[in-house]
Amino acid sequence: MLTISKQSSVIGRRLSALQLTSLMLVWRPLQKGKFPNYIVVVVVVVVVVVVVADVVVVVIVLVVSGVVVLGVVVAAAAAVVVVVVVVVVVVVVVVVVVVVVGVVVVVVGVAVLVVVVVVV
Repeated sequence: MLTISKQSSVIGRRLSALQLTSLMLVWRPLQKGKFPNYIVVVVVVVVVVVVVADVVVVVIVLVVSGVVVLGVVVAAAAAVVVVVVVVVVVVVVVVVVVVVVGVVVVVVGVAVLVVVVVVV
């Protein structure tokens, strides 16, 4: 029983350390209004890995099935589709962020105008 409780406390400490690390790496910069650059790097690396894996898998499957030329064409098309989807998602996210920031600016501006009118 003692070893189980010790293991549980060690696991609890590891989770707490993991939570603390994520708090320090992600949430603190976001609270200060900064977007951590390493998140962008991780997203770009994941996208590149997904595109490369997609191309490799499609080429392997089609080469094994004996359709080499068609395999290259399909792999290239699949890679283009993945890149287009990623670009569209990024553009949508940027547009949403711009719209949200714009709404916040308008709301804050109206609030400031109301305060100025009430005070004056």
